[in-house]
Amino acid sequence: MLWKTKRAVALAVAAASGAMSAAAHAQSSVTLYGQVDAWVGAQKGFDSSRAGVVNPGGMSTSYWGLKGSEDLGNGLKSLFALEAFFRPDTGRAGRFDGDNFFARNAFVGLSSNAWGTIKLGRNTPPYFVSTILFNPFIDSYTFSPAVFHTYLGNGLSGAAGISGLVGDSGWNNSILYSTPDFNGLSANLIYGAGEQADHNGQNKWGGSMQ
Repeated sequence: MLWKTKRAVALAVAAASGAMSAAAHAQSSVTLYGQVDAWVGAQKGFDSSRAGVVNPGGMSTSYWGLKGSEDLGNGLKSLFALEAFFRPDTGRAGRFDGDNFFARNAFVGLSSNAWGTIKLGRNTPPYFVSTILFNPFIDSYTFSPAVFHTYLGNGLSGAAGISGLVGDSGWNNSILYSTPDFNGLSANLIYGAGEQADHNGQNKWGGSMQ
């Protein structure tokens, strides 16, 4: 009888543990995602001959990412995202040699139905989102004049060399706040800390409404 009782208790504990594990799994999630973009064609520089090429990032930059969230209750959840660029023509990481590994996004944050979402880390600034939202070439650094001149300037390597008007498409050491939706109206505010004493010009800020 004692053995049967112990066995029943053990089964009950195992069932309870399984139920708790299932509940925890239902409240959190991690997703692997991304996109691959490559193009083939002919390319000619200002002072060079035409050459056939297979290059990455025709209409968009290839990347892969991991994102997840966990329900904390009362309409609050934690979230994170890690997103890395890569070049499918060679298999190399990053948009260029020396690029940050998680150069697209790398943040942790909290999201509330009542108070909005805040993200800390490397974030995509609202101005970049606005640029590609109304651009027929989306975020193509190859075929879009708007993206090319805004983010590459007169250089050929963007964040690796000469920058455009507003710098890179991701801001390090940044805080991004997104408001809840107010009858179809929402706003995004971002601040990038320069992290250099007596150099306030290194700090960046921006925002958007939609």
